[in-house]
Amino acid sequence: MPTKQEVADAVKVIIGKKANLNPSLINDTGKLTDAPLYLDNAKLGSLALSLRTYLQSISPGLGLDVQAVRANGLTVTGLITLISNIIPAS
Repeated sequence: MPTKQEVADAVKVIIGKKANLNPSLINDTGKLTDAPLYLDNAKLGSLALSLRTYLQSISPGLGLDVQAVRANGLTVTGLITLISNIIPAS
């Protein structure tokens, strides 16, 4: 199983791809819908699908609810925590 840092790095890379932004420029406390990410509902849905694919690459059967990703005010750190909590401990 990946470490928390590996999960954080992977989530930032996925967010960066959806926001067309270098992952190193992503602020952990920034909201997904605010500057500089500006992810709208369509991009948040796409982000959720990409994260679901990432989770299933770790362990088939893991899933992610799109509504959890679209939650109002969700931050990068909140999303990393959400993904980390879905992954079972080794």
